[in-house]
Amino acid sequence: MPYAIRKNREIRKQDAPVNTGFVVLEKKNSGTIILYNEDSSVWKTFLLDDYTGLAALDPFILKPEDVLIAFELTGKKGNFYKVIVDKEKKLAKYIKVSDRNFKFKTVPEYIMHVFSVRL
Repeated sequence: MPYAIRKNREIRKQDAPVNTGFVVLEKKNSGTIILYNEDSSVWKTFLLDDYTGLAALDPFILKPEDVLIAFELTGKKGNFYKVIVDKEKKLAKYIKVSDRNFKFKTVPEYIMHVFSVRL
């Protein structure tokens, strides 16, 4: 585990990779999610209010009824975040860094803003 939480709730880094974190959906209203292939071509486009389309994903967290989506970050390539969109298949795709629907959060930032943590 790259992070440890002390009794006083202080979170300290323990040899975490540079790209450890999550790309989290920030916009909770209707909109579009665009995921890209490595060559920057569009892989899939999803409407936030289309629960059946979102069900095709298996990211770190997916609760479409609450519009909660968090992708595990595995790297950054140019102007794209490399994220895991299907954890079972280890399928990685890309999200534009400039996409205003998403925000990068470090592990401590993410932990401090979620109701519960799945280990």
